Amino acid sequence: ETPDQEPIPLHPAVVSPFLLDRDEFTVGRARQLVLSGALAESLLGPSTPGDPLDQYCTWLGPQDPSNDQEPLNCISSETALLACQLSGGTLPSEAQWLHEARGRGEGRHYPWGNDEPLCCTVSASRGAAFNASPECAGSGVEPVESHLPSASCGGLGDRSKDGAVDMAGSVTELLLDDFASYAAPCWVEGILHDPVCQTQGTGAFHTSHGGSWSGTLSGTLSAQRGYGVTGPDFGFRCAYPDASP
Repeated sequence: ETPDQEPIPLHPAVVSPFLLDRDEFTVGRARQLVLSGALAESLLGPSTPGDPLDQYCTWLGPQDPSNDQEPLNCISSETALLACQLSGGTLPSEAQWLHEARGRGEGRHYPWGNDEPLCCTVSASRGAAFNASPECAGSGVEPVESHLPSASCGGLGDRSKDGAVDMAGSVTELLLDDFASYAAPCWVEGILHDPVCQTQGTGAFHTSHGGSWSGTLSGTLSAQRGYGVTGPDFGFRCAYPDASP
């Protein structure tokens, strides 16, 4: 089995208190960083001009606020990490992300619980050039918080126990860890304390979790992991140290 298909082992881990963005990092936040001079515009937007999938990239330039409420996508893991650092945080570790998405020890299948995802529950399986059989209506990236719990969806929506939104769908989220098998030494050495699996190799892919607007409904399972590459279905959110006494 490849590392993204292997069974998920149960490892005891201690996760220190941390803060997590409610929403995925938006185009509006990125525009503020660029306009302040903190972030170079050249790091944002499509990396392969002319690619037909570029139409799904949300960055339109520093002066265009049209997509301010949409998650920033089509960025590298390095740019995502830099944007978080400029915002006072970092990318979440895989352990932090799973701790939040799975209900802080409850082992939830999805951020909202164990009910199977529906088109009203999560932004997933929407039409795109690389999804020939979408399960849900609409096409392209949606604004953040488009699938909050609602009466029309049986009170369910893509919100975690603590209020983090869009962890199951919208964009697959890039994380701090390098992508490695759960059999790697960083995962199997006793009780883990704030684990971050980093292989120290150059060009390593970052781990990613969460489904995306272009993926399948079945791909929104919180435990399902992958590796991040730049593209219209990848984005991120930031984590911060808990400074409370």
